Amino acid sequence: MTAFLPNQQWIAEAETAIRGVDPAAAAVVSAIRTFALPELGIESVLLAELADGSEWRIEAQSLRPVTADEIAERNRARESFL
Repeated sequence: MTAFLPNQQWIAEAETAIRGVDPAAAAVVSAIRTFALPELGIESVLLAELADGSEWRIEAQSLRPVTADEIAERNRARESFL
């Protein structure tokens, strides 16, 4: 996730959200936001990577760690485009 220049606003947003549920979590080192497609009912999602290597998914109404299965599926999907 760190291939782009860090967006400090997104990092701060992620840090605040994650600290609200897990004050002891590692620091957020990068964050990216997906595109929103309101006409299709798709909201933007903030994905954060923490210093310990874990990842979090932050949506309008939910916040949760990304599972190992989700990360593996994302990696498989990326490899299919190579």
